[in-house]
Amino acid sequence: MKNIVRGAGLLTFGAAGVALLSFLRNLVVIRLLTVEDFGIASLFAITMSMIEMASEVGLGRFIIREKKINPTKLLNVSHTFQVFRGVILSISLYILAPLITEFFSIQSTTWAFQFLAVVPLIRGFAHLDVFRLQKKMAFLPWVIADTFPYLISFIFIYPLSLYTKDYSLVLWIIIIQSLVYVLLTHLLSRKTYTWEVDKNVLKKIYVFGWPLLINNIFMFIIFQGDKALVGSVFSLEVLGWFSAAFLLSITPAALVTKVTSSLFLPYLSSVQNNLKELNNRFSNVVQISFVLGLLFAFLFLFIGDVLVVFLFGEKYYQASMIVAWLGAAQGFRIAKSGVIVTSIAVARTKLPMYANAIRAIFLLFAFILLVLGYKDILIVVFFAFVGEMMSFFASLFIIKKYINEFSLHFVKRIFIIMLISYAAIISMNYFVGSVALGWRLLHLLLFSLLLLSIYRSLLLKFIRLKINININGYGS
Repeated sequence: MKNIVRGAGLLTFGAAGVALLSFLRNLVVIRLLTVEDFGIASLFAITMSMIEMASEVGLGRFIIREKKINPTKLLNVSHTFQVFRGVILSISLYILAPLITEFFSIQSTTWAFQFLAVVPLIRGFAHLDVFRLQKKMAFLPWVIADTFPYLISFIFIYPLSLYTKDYSLVLWIIIIQSLVYVLLTHLLSRKTYTWEVDKNVLKKIYVFGWPLLINNIFMFIIFQGDKALVGSVFSLEVLGWFSAAFLLSITPAALVTKVTSSLFLPYLSSVQNNLKELNNRFSNVVQISFVLGLLFAFLFLFIGDVLVVFLFGEKYYQASMIVAWLGAAQGFRIAKSGVIVTSIAVARTKLPMYANAIRAIFLLFAFILLVLGYKDILIVVFFAFVGEMMSFFASLFIIKKYINEFSLHFVKRIFIIMLISYAAIISMNYFVGSVALGWRLLHLLLFSLLLLSIYRSLLLKFIRLKINININGYGS
C-alpha cells in the first residue's frame, strides 16, 4: 500500500510540474505575442484537442488495466494501433486545415494548420512501455516523459523568439514538445519497440475505448467548447483575451482537482465494501471539495482582475471583466471533483459523463443565444458558470440514485451556504471594483476565515487525511 501512496505522490508531483511549466510557458508566450496572435495560437490548441479527443481510446489506461493479454503482444499491437491512428489524424488535419481556417476567417494561416498536422504523426511513434511499467509501480519513467517536454519547450521559447514573435512561435513549441516526448518514451522504455497485428487485441482495445470517445466529446466541450464558440463568433482579439482569462482560471483549478483526487480515491476505495464508513467519508470528501471550491471562487472574485493585468499585462485588461465569473465556475468544478472521485471509487464511472453532458447543454444554450444575435461575451461566461453549478448539484443527486445508502443530509446546508456566499461575494466584487488591493485582500481573508470557521472540523479531517497518507498509507 505504501508503494501505491508513493506512486500517487510521484504522479501528483509530475502533474503539478506539468501544470506549472505549462502555465509559465503560456505566460511568457502571452507576454511576447499580440492579443490577436495569441487568439490564433489558442485555435491551434482547440484544433489539436478536437483531433486528439475525437480518436482517444485510452491506450495507456488499457495497457495499465489489462492483465490477461501477454504484455509484449499487448504493447506491440498497441503500437500498431497508435501509428495507424497518428497517420489518419495527420492526414485528416492536413485536409481539414483550409476548412478550419475558413470557419474562423483566418485563411492566411492555412499553412500553419497544415504544418500542425505533423504533430499527431510524430506522437504516433511514441513508445508505450512507460505505461506498462506503471503496473510494476515504476512511475518515474512516465513522469519524466510527461514533464520534461514542457521544460525543454519552455527553454526553447527565448531562442525561438529571436527569429519569430508571431503565432508561428507556438507552432514550433508544440512540435519541439512532441519530438522530445517521443524521444524520451523510447529512451526510458525497457521493451523493444515493434509492431504486431492481432484482431482479438484490437477488438478489446475498441471495446475498452469507445465509451471514452463519447466522454471525450463532452470533455472537449468543457475544456475547449467555450473558446471555440468565442472564436467562431467574435474577433481574434476577443478570443485572445478570453483564452488568457480561461487559462488563468483553469490551470490552478485543474491542479487542485488532480491533487485532491489522488488523496480522495484511495481514501474512499479502501472502504468501498463498508457502506456506513463509505457514506461518512463520502460526506467528508464532498464537503471538503466544496470548501476548496468556494475558497478558489473567493480568490478570483476578489482579485481575479488584478491577477490578469499583473500576469499578462495591460493589453489583456478586458479579460478582467470576465475572469471572476470563470474563476467562480471553476470553483464549482473543484466542488464537483469530490462527487466524481466517489463515483470512480465505487465503480459508477458513467456519472462523470452525465455531469459533463449537463455542462455541455448550457454551452448549447449560449450558442443558441449567440446565433439569435445576442453577441455578448458575458453570455458565454454566464452559461459557463451556471452550467458548472448545475452539473455539481446534478452529480450529487445522480450518485444518490445510484447508491441509495448514501445520505445527502448535508446538501441543504451546502446549498444555503453557497447561495449566501456567492450572493455576498458577487455583490462585494462590484463594490470593491475600485478599491485598493489591500482592502480586497482583507475582505478575501475575512471571508476565508469565516468559511473555515464554519467547516473547521472538516479542515482538521483533511489535515489528518494528509498526515495519514504520509505516515501510514490507506488501509494499513
